[in-house]
Amino acid sequence: MGIGERITIGRKQKGLSQQQLADQVGVTRASCSQWERNVSAPSVNHLAEVARLLELQFEWLATGRGQKDFVVTSGKVSEPPPATPYNTRNDELSELFQLLPHSLQDAVFALVKAQIEMVRPSKPSTGNTSPISRR
Repeated sequence: MGIGERITIGRKQKGLSQQQLADQVGVTRASCSQWERNVSAPSVNHLAEVARLLELQFEWLATGRGQKDFVVTSGKVSEPPPATPYNTRNDELSELFQLLPHSLQDAVFALVKAQIEMVRPSKPSTGNTSPISRR
């Protein structure tokens, strides 16, 4: 199953038309159709937005690996246990991130931020008080 089929599954699961998904992502319906037919692939930023809108795990949407949906129990999203101790994983992630070109760093940052916003309830804010900021 390719990325197009996974987008189609998620879109239909949410009861959205291609036009509705396209409008929410900020692309044309033709682009959405091309993604679903595997004629072209969405950018990382668009794919992150599709994952957020369809409430799908980015990894599953992009690769088919991992769990498909966010699992919510008792009002909290379940997370898989870390494969390595936090500090080691954090250091490795930081080192890998620094190896990316700046344009990809921005895309990865947007993706991570979108994923975090999916699992955190949003609170009304009078200013930018988010602990997630860049530069």
